[in-house]
Amino acid sequence: MRRSKAFAEALKKVRLKKGITRAELARRVGCTYLNVWFWETGRHYPRGHVLVRLFEIFPELVEAIKHEEGNGNGAKRKDR
Repeated sequence: MRRSKAFAEALKKVRLKKGITRAELARRVGCTYLNVWFWETGRHYPRGHVLVRLFEIFPELVEAIKHEEGNGNGAKRKDR
């Protein structure tokens, strides 16, 4: 599983667990609903300042990502 996909799944899971809508999350981090949808579908990855804000809102998101990478599901860079 690619890192962005692991992040996407973890973000959606913690957002739903807390009962926060995409629109509400977008308002809280200062972006659009569409940005949140892009992150949750793995099409885009949030930029640094937004990622920090997401980790502030969802501290468990950091652990979810670490867990995914610890299971060997994180992105592995292959040098060519």
